[in-house]
Amino acid sequence: MTRRANISSSAPFLLKPENSNARYRITKIEPWTKPGPLFTLPADGFFYPVQPTYELNLEFGGDGTEVIRYLAPLGGSWFIVVPCPNEKGMAFFRESIAEGNAQKQRAAELVAELKDPQLGELKDILKRRGMLDAVKRYQEATGLDDLTLAVMVMRRIEPDRQVNGR
Repeated sequence: MTRRANISSSAPFLLKPENSNARYRITKIEPWTKPGPLFTLPADGFFYPVQPTYELNLEFGGDGTEVIRYLAPLGGSWFIVVPCPNEKGMAFFRESIAEGNAQKQRAAELVAELKDPQLGELKDILKRRGMLDAVKRYQEATGLDDLTLAVMVMRRIEPDRQVNGR
């Protein structure tokens, strides 16, 4: 006999560990009938060990950040299910980590090359107008097309700055 759980009535209890100060709002809980999404992961490198049966959307904080999780029941409890890597997936992770490390190294080199007045101008733009304006100005001044790398440079100049914040 298959029993359908009323997951909506469980919503206030999902993902709220005891003594947690996490602030979130559930914005969506819906049945999921499609294959588990892999997003940007390569299909031949990842699989779901258990097929998700529900999609859960959580909004954290007040800044509109939303996280999507996929759920499946097992033994009377609900679990978050995520894609698992096979050997090709593990190789993908290793390559991604190496690329990320190379990007961090390049960002450090680019910051070291920055001198006044350009460095002072970028710090001022970060302070007064925010990250996105500083990134645009940096890209204009240097001709750097790589948006991710430009953001990494700005984060090295001012580590606590949010991408969309001031």
